[in-house]
Amino acid sequence: MKRIVIALVSTWSSFVFASGQSLPAAQKLHLLDGPCVSSHAVAALPEAVKRAFASAMPAAKFAMADPGEEYQGTDVIDTPGLPTRRLIFAAHCGDRWIIHYEHGGLGHNYDVLIVGGRPSPRFLWGGTLGAGVKDLDDLRHSIALDKVDDDPRRYR
Repeated sequence: MKRIVIALVSTWSSFVFASGQSLPAAQKLHLLDGPCVSSHAVAALPEAVKRAFASAMPAAKFAMADPGEEYQGTDVIDTPGLPTRRLIFAAHCGDRWIIHYEHGGLGHNYDVLIVGGRPSPRFLWGGTLGAGVKDLDDLRHSIALDKVDDDPRRYR
């Protein structure tokens, strides 16, 4: 699998695609800059954001449960058809969408994926955390402390 991570240049509308690189710590600190509006519903995500999320994942279709809903949390499939991801929260910050979610399967992970850009959002950055965070401030704190592993093999 080819690793592609996007490195930010000077603005969120300018991107350089780099192979095999993670974002430098200084750039990670600015991922969640600006005022943000949080949501706890998958329905709040625009279709273009869902498509951008799905394009960054191995599966081409977006599927995610709302917080508290049943999802496939392990690799033992009791109920076929359940999504393997469950939203913890999402946030809209300017032209960026932050999606923090649980990812079940062979291992249980707490992941974050950021998509953005206009007119068509695209994958900007993602990573996995040791534990879920409750809100955007906690996520900012985790990123500042470099507690988010942005190796794509872990959050996809």
